[in-house]
This record gives sequence, C-alpha cells and structure tokens, in this order.
Amino acid sequence: IDQMLLTIIDANYGAGRDDLVQAASRAFGFSATSAQLKAVLQAGVSRLEDAGVVAIKGGLIVRASTI
Repeated sequence: IDQMLLTIIDANYGAGRDDLVQAASRAFGFSATSAQLKAVLQAGVSRLEDAGVVAIKGGLIVRASTI
C-alpha cells in the first residue's frame, strides 16, 4: 500500500489526500472505494506522514525530500 501511494505521489508531483486515496483504490483495481478501503488507504497515508516520508505542502501530499 505504501509503495502504491508513493508511486502515485511521484507520478503526479503530489496529490490531495482524497484524490490520493481514490487513485490508489483505482490502481488496486477497485471501481468503488468503500469506507473500509478508504480507512486502510488513509492509514497508509498517515503512516507515511508519521515516518517523515511525505509531508503536506500547499494542500498537497508530496515527498518530504521535495520540501
């Protein structure tokens, strides 16, 4: 999950939280994002934030190294 989130962030030079979750859901092959799937993907985003791998810049989640 973390790698997919980072791949999407890198490909788009950042992403809003909701857009990132939706894009990851689609990348995993889901046509709809259930509440449970959304929670799992949001936890992945939070995990990356807590680890200092990503940060929020101008409302977008970007790689922390690009700040």
